[in-house]
Amino acid sequence: MGIEELINEKINDWDDCLNRHYGGETQNSDVLIRAALSDMEQLKSSLPTQQDKAVVPPMIDKYLNVGNKAQKLASLVSNKYTMLDSDESDSELKQWLKEISMKDLLSLYNGYTVEKEQLYYVRLPFNEGNHIRTYYLRKGKVSGDTWFGSSNAEYSGNTARLAEQEIKDHDERYWAFAVPVEEESQ
Repeated sequence: MGIEELINEKINDWDDCLNRHYGGETQNSDVLIRAALSDMEQLKSSLPTQQDKAVVPPMIDKYLNVGNKAQKLASLVSNKYTMLDSDESDSELKQWLKEISMKDLLSLYNGYTVEKEQLYYVRLPFNEGNHIRTYYLRKGKVSGDTWFGSSNAEYSGNTARLAEQEIKDHDERYWAFAVPVEEESQ
């Protein structure tokens, strides 16, 4: 039984209980409230959890959140077939459309989970005379400007935690110095 059918069944049950109550059937209102709460728990457990939802890359999340979501989904559904048949280069979108099932694609309208991107520090060794100092790419909290600053601490407040594309957009050469951020420090 789907969630909509279950909801309709419970609404009919509650309506029946109320009609009997108003019709003179003596029933403790506490019993009705407990039944309604029990039904709510059953409905809640029938809802999809975050783990049940399709996982989408950040680019799809950005795409769906600009403009009309239903139109954007219709476009993705259409592209699933037209793009896959085309000779277009293997873009990230095309690869994602190949991998996602039509059922999961359609379910995005009811919610989805955004895939967490791996974040990195950019750590550069710098020779200062008789010792090597480590510089990290920093990012201003307010301005968003980036610069290199000396530090022994990866976890200081403005050490930049950046996705691969952000690093490459800043300067492709920095990618060679990218170090993954540990999961627990994100």
